[in-house]
Amino acid sequence: MTLPARLGLDTACVLYLLDEPRSRRGAFIEADVFGAPGRSVVVSAVGLSEFLVRLFRVANAEEVTAAREAFEALPGMTIWPIDEDVTREANRIRAETGLRLPDAIHVATALVAGAGAFVTNDARLGSVPVGLPVLVLDDLLQGA
Repeated sequence: MTLPARLGLDTACVLYLLDEPRSRRGAFIEADVFGAPGRSVVVSAVGLSEFLVRLFRVANAEEVTAAREAFEALPGMTIWPIDEDVTREANRIRAETGLRLPDAIHVATALVAGAGAFVTNDARLGSVPVGLPVLVLDDLLQGA
């Protein structure tokens, strides 16, 4: 499957790349998401928060800073703020689907940022109509 030029990305997918770069998931995220020429990747500010909270539990301040810089420096990466448009869209998604707030914010961010699809590894999200294609990473890997 050809991925769109602009993708929304769930936190877990970034973690596969940073934590498990040699795994099949990490390799796919590196090559097919961040390695594609001209690709832009949008991650919600909630994604950065989810990434950092894990680190604050196990790392010192210097390690957290280095990891955050690595996260922000991924090719084509944009960390999208939770603004009024994202908030409005997330609330609409929650009302229509019953998704939890963090999931709704991730998807709303992708929609507001003009992503052509949202990549996650949460199979639950893959079956919820949210207004754009939701691609489940493990399903993409089966087709690769």
